[in-house]
Amino acid sequence: MRPDDAQLTGYKLLDDLERVIRLILLYPQGLSILLGYVSPPSSLELLSAFPPKAFDSLGIHCSQRPYEERITEMSAWIDDVIRQSGGWEHICQSVRDWKRMHLGDWDMMADHIRAVRPRQRWLNRTALQQLADVYRVDCRTIQRKRRAFPGILAEFILFGQRGDADEGCN
Repeated sequence: MRPDDAQLTGYKLLDDLERVIRLILLYPQGLSILLGYVSPPSSLELLSAFPPKAFDSLGIHCSQRPYEERITEMSAWIDDVIRQSGGWEHICQSVRDWKRMHLGDWDMMADHIRAVRPRQRWLNRTALQQLADVYRVDCRTIQRKRRAFPGILAEFILFGQRGDADEGCN
């Protein structure tokens, strides 16, 4: 059975919102922005904080136009995704609700975002290994949860609580 157009649009919006969240999490104070504790940057400010190659790694592909036109195109795309997702107020309230319901997973993800950097070591141990010890989980568990985190937030923002209320970043 083929999903109707509304469902396809919902899936595309979910995918697009996940990409925008990934970009925001790379931005300074990204978690605080998503929680609404600091004002969100304009889409142009957000985009100008990263080199153009960063967008490809996030799966944000744009046309082969000159750089200025691509930035304008991506800025309009980000603004549209935010608007279709309910706006910043709805996004921030949803993220705060998810944090309240899944505080353990939130803390783990926040610590990962703040502390884990490639090839960073302290006393011959990576920050990821240290974080795994703190949360008493395997490094692969933290990495899996971190990869899933933006998509889980995007789904919660768009669809609210669905299924098991205790399900966090599984």
